[in-house]
Amino acid sequence: MKPLFTAIRVFAAIMVLSCAGVFAQTCPSYCHKDDVKISSQSGLPGGWFVFYKQGQSGLWKSSLKTYNPAVIPNTGNDNPRSIDISEDGRWIVYSNYYGDNYSNPTILIRSDGQYRTELPTTTPNSFGDANKPDIVGFYRNSPKGNEIFFPVMIGNFYALQVTLPQDGAPTAGTKRKIADTGMMVAWWGNGGCSYGISGDRVFGLFFEKIGGREFNRSQYLTIPDNGNGTASAADLTRYLNDAPCSLDNSGSYYGCGQTMSWDGTLCLANSGWIGSNCLPNKKSTGVDGNQMDHKGFYITEFVGKNDPQVAIDKVIDDPQYGVNVTWCPPQYRIGSYSDVDFSGWAFSNNNEYVIGRLGGPQAQPKGIWVVHWPSATWHLVTPQDNTTSMEDPAMFITDAQTPSNNRTMQSRPTGLGAGRQVEMITGRRGVNICIFITDGAYARFTVDGRRAAGLSQDGHR
Repeated sequence: MKPLFTAIRVFAAIMVLSCAGVFAQTCPSYCHKDDVKISSQSGLPGGWFVFYKQGQSGLWKSSLKTYNPAVIPNTGNDNPRSIDISEDGRWIVYSNYYGDNYSNPTILIRSDGQYRTELPTTTPNSFGDANKPDIVGFYRNSPKGNEIFFPVMIGNFYALQVTLPQDGAPTAGTKRKIADTGMMVAWWGNGGCSYGISGDRVFGLFFEKIGGREFNRSQYLTIPDNGNGTASAADLTRYLNDAPCSLDNSGSYYGCGQTMSWDGTLCLANSGWIGSNCLPNKKSTGVDGNQMDHKGFYITEFVGKNDPQVAIDKVIDDPQYGVNVTWCPPQYRIGSYSDVDFSGWAFSNNNEYVIGRLGGPQAQPKGIWVVHWPSATWHLVTPQDNTTSMEDPAMFITDAQTPSNNRTMQSRPTGLGAGRQVEMITGRRGVNICIFITDGAYARFTVDGRRAAGLSQDGHR
């Protein structure tokens, strides 16, 4: 009997230690939950943002530092959705929403309201309908020059070449298919699911059926031939584990509000079920017992299909790929995801600042927030007493003193790269690569801090 009593005592000791918090989960150092701050919009860098007001027509524009909204000329009759800004801040593209997903013209207009042009983005979808997309955006760093991208329902993404002249109206050129995954993609951009494309990288929401079960995921897609080819389902980054959705999505690794930094290094989204309860997700709960999904966001590096595979949770929780977790301020950690809903996220031309909107029936006030995610500082840029829903914001920073659109080089506290820089070389894409050595193993990072793929112990690809 003695071994049995010993086992009971060990089990009891484990339970006591667990209840005492000895085995409590330690969140990553980049998780900002208890140190978030609210600061005045006057502390933001110079710049401007655009958005639409629910129930009111027009594309609205305001300064970042002072709320002074005005409708951009020649947009007064439009209902903009999926709003995006060109890299020089001179042009804006959006989908002009007419109430369904098949009749929304794509509009390209200069940010001062001149040269409003409807682009020929009508494309047949898998049902044979003449689809005018609800989601549009600038294809950043395209190998073909200036392009606008748009998804068409069942796994197809297209890119349309455009001119963006210093003066004069833009013109449209060749349209090409950049992805044909055979999977459902979200085709609505109304403050929810969206996509980012930069170079050969795509980040967004993909739906897939496997064995009759549906899987919904925030996922990474690589376009072959450095962005010149057409991606297929084989070019999706696969996770080591997965879970199908149930009828109420309770088993879904969904995620929404997806966006990518303009240089393609960072991917941001609301969590859904992804990650541990260190994240504002469906595994964590607030003081009122509600799940904390849409009460903040996570950021990862882009994970290419040839990068080391990880479990879907670990892509955030492991500092090999995880970059940042930022919770919303505590007073908004109430209600369900639809009651108090931070989403509609977008990076700016400065990677350190993202913009998003707060909506939902319990949101007080509704409005638009700019977040400096490295310091977990939140700036409300719309009035404290606003009750109008504002959607799909986009932001451009003009202050020359702000940091460049690159991440700061940093040594990693764990994993490869936490060591001494010994060499800098030019990588296979012409990107400078820093070589770090730790305990005899080499690791490569780009100069903006992103882990390079295809590593070996001796530092060679």
